[in-house]
Amino acid sequence: MIKPQGMPDTKQSVELGEVQETLLLPLYLRARESRRGDAIIRDPVAERIIEELQYDFDSCDRAWRLQLDVAIRTEILDEQTKKFIDQNPEAVVVNLGAGLDNRFTRLDNGRLLWIDLDMPDTIALRRKFFVESERNRFLAKSMFDFTWIDDIARCEGRPLLLIAEGLVHYFEESQMKEFFGNVADRLPGAEFLMHSISPVLVNRQGIVKGLNRMNAQFKWGIWSGREIEAWDPRYQFIEEWSFFDRYRERWRWTGWIAQMPPFSRWLRGTLKIVHFRFRGG
Repeated sequence: MIKPQGMPDTKQSVELGEVQETLLLPLYLRARESRRGDAIIRDPVAERIIEELQYDFDSCDRAWRLQLDVAIRTEILDEQTKKFIDQNPEAVVVNLGAGLDNRFTRLDNGRLLWIDLDMPDTIALRRKFFVESERNRFLAKSMFDFTWIDDIARCEGRPLLLIAEGLVHYFEESQMKEFFGNVADRLPGAEFLMHSISPVLVNRQGIVKGLNRMNAQFKWGIWSGREIEAWDPRYQFIEEWSFFDRYRERWRWTGWIAQMPPFSRWLRGTLKIVHFRFRGG
């Protein structure tokens, strides 16, 4: 639930860790996109929160590619999460690295259980703008503090979807293998929607306008979700969606190059959403 808008005398200051600070970029860029006449997404909640934060976003105003990235990944994740909820009305959804994301409000069907998980400093900030409820719970933990799985396991028998947006590329491959293994061991049958970059962007976040002002590093990327299947037969690749397959005119010249065979795999694998299922057994 979103907190009622107040009339604060001063804006809310922000003190977050390096990776956690990156949550401010998609928040701001969703707000900017929302104000466009031809917006891909509408997020009035992001617009409101931005007005209440004390943070210098000026360097993000020219980050048009990152804004398009954020808008398209938001659209795809909303579509695929809604599809899962429509098929499983009493599902449990765990939003890993939730930040100040507003997806629960957009997709709530009145029956699901939605858990927003993030680091304690981020959850503390989240509580200033959102109210926890019986069906929208907050967990102040790292995704690598696997005690969160104990909480999810209590919902045994309910279909489970995990979401990770703007998150996994900040961790080493070894950490992600540990994450996948723990989920497969303890939450068989769960599905996972993961925002992924390609190896070409690892250690090159400095070339991305908006991100180049931050200290968090890109550490892991894959060309395709099919690569994960080689880690363990329990990891089932379902589908993936490249951002360059949408809104070609908004990508300008990059969108046309992404359709050319010599460059297609390289560009289309750079930004994508990947869908997995964790098989039992």
